[in-house]
Amino acid sequence: MQDAAIGIICWAAPSVVAAIIGAAAAYATAFAADVAETLPEDGHLLPEMGRALLRGGVANGGRLRYGLVSALICAAVPLLAAIPLPVLAVLIALAVPASVMDARLLIIPEEFTWALLFAGALLSPWHFGAEDAVVGAAIACGVTWMTMTLMEYRTGLPMRSGGDIAAAAAGGAWVGMASSGVYVMSACVIFTVCAALSGALSEKRFLPMGPALLAAIPVAPVLNAWIETFVANGL
Repeated sequence: MQDAAIGIICWAAPSVVAAIIGAAAAYATAFAADVAETLPEDGHLLPEMGRALLRGGVANGGRLRYGLVSALICAAVPLLAAIPLPVLAVLIALAVPASVMDARLLIIPEEFTWALLFAGALLSPWHFGAEDAVVGAAIACGVTWMTMTLMEYRTGLPMRSGGDIAAAAAGGAWVGMASSGVYVMSACVIFTVCAALSGALSEKRFLPMGPALLAAIPVAPVLNAWIETFVANGL
């Protein structure tokens, strides 16, 4: 019984840690976005965040919702994909704030995309070295740009965004060349499902693609492995 309890704790611990990091990152970023929306042109974000905390904070802005959703998604990653916990913590600490910023302010700061790109090239367990990461980034970036261009012409909505293209490049660096095509496909599926559920498709309302691109990073290597296994068994 004791061995079983220890096994369950060891199995669940990475998910619990990932959920805590994801929730904290999402809540803090949503709070920063709240402050940024009220920031004067000559204001500075960090000092203003400190003053907002001293005043008791600002309007909620859905921070708890962002924290809960991020916690659930991040908790599922260790169960879905094999990744060392320190590397997962880096991925969450960069991808979650970038996603929340895009969802709230329709912008992904380049500090996050550059950091994600280099972190993926250096730390990701899903590619075969820096060269493979660079090729994966190039493929994901190019395919995402072409896909967004086609969607823009089809819907008449502005789809092409430099931040999303950079996020796709960062995601490609994490998954490598072999999974880059599946990565873009996964991001498109996630984006389409979210757009349909939110009503953005029927209302022809703009929806940022950054969160879908970043959420697809841990999905693509697993899905690619499943596809390769299925094809190998079929042959």
